Amino acid sequence: PTARVPWGINWAPLAWKESGARVVAKTNEGSPLQRWNVWQSVRGRTSLCVQPGDQLVRVDGRWAFPDAELGANDADEASLAISRGLATEAGKCIVLEFIRPVLRPPVPPAPQLDTW
Repeated sequence: PTARVPWGINWAPLAWKESGARVVAKTNEGSPLQRWNVWQSVRGRTSLCVQPGDQLVRVDGRWAFPDAELGANDADEASLAISRGLATEAGKCIVLEFIRPVLRPPVPPAPQLDTW
């Protein structure tokens, strides 16, 4: 995805309000992100599909802080690049990195030996 193409991500408003985290609520049909998910499923790499609950952590190798733009060619910076005629900079791809919270079972208690 680039700044000129909508990615198709709907962010969870509650997560943003509570902590500033960009958590995926859903993906739009026909979007670049949904096409990515289909392609990863076809290739048998379903763990790479972006799913609801995944959190955006890095964009273009930079941490996705709540008070920062999403990328070097996103929003205001992209508009500035386009207005200056730097279409190649504004049209370059944006790399998004997500994490997925995983619930793991608790550590079992240590075995105890009973004496007779």
